[in-house]
Amino acid sequence: MTTAPTLSVPDHRPDVAAAIRALSHALARKQVCDPDLTRRVVEQLRRTTDELLALADDQRELDAELERMLSYKDGDDQMFASSSCPATGSANPFGLGARVRREGGNVVATVIFGPASSGLPGITHGGHLCTVIDGVMGLAAVNLTGGPAVTVNLSINFLAPVPLGEELHLTVSLSESSGRKHTLEFLGVLSTGGQPAVRGSGLFLRPREA
Repeated sequence: MTTAPTLSVPDHRPDVAAAIRALSHALARKQVCDPDLTRRVVEQLRRTTDELLALADDQRELDAELERMLSYKDGDDQMFASSSCPATGSANPFGLGARVRREGGNVVATVIFGPASSGLPGITHGGHLCTVIDGVMGLAAVNLTGGPAVTVNLSINFLAPVPLGEELHLTVSLSESSGRKHTLEFLGVLSTGGQPAVRGSGLFLRPREA
């Protein structure tokens, strides 16, 4: 079982973030017509927000976050990204919950989109799909090339709708490296029937100072 490298300050935000995500999905799929319930929820959320704002500012260290991203080895059950990543970060209350690991020379990810990711009823919004693809591709670029990498461009072809509640499997491979430039390709298929849903590629660049 993989454990994340220890950060300098214990971080309990993943538990809070998970509760906020659950609230977001509940709100996205329910009607809120009771004024008393509305008042109670809003007042409680405002009180909780004030409590959180009174805490010390985030003191995460960039080097420690990069160490997490580079610490993965074949056979580990999960690849760790920045805790604030909206695609894969466990401490992001708006995070989309993609789980990433390495299989041989590829990086693979799974994600299930909930009600808060809805575009048309029952269908995942393309913007949330793009967020997950960018996050997973970036993490793959770091891990497969062994150093920091930033997105230069992404080319995404949407092949089929991704239903809410259905697992999407992404496979990312490194297709070309030249100096600081790295090209990766990806394919996303639905768990039901293996239907291709998204396909494309991305160009990633290692920063000069790295």
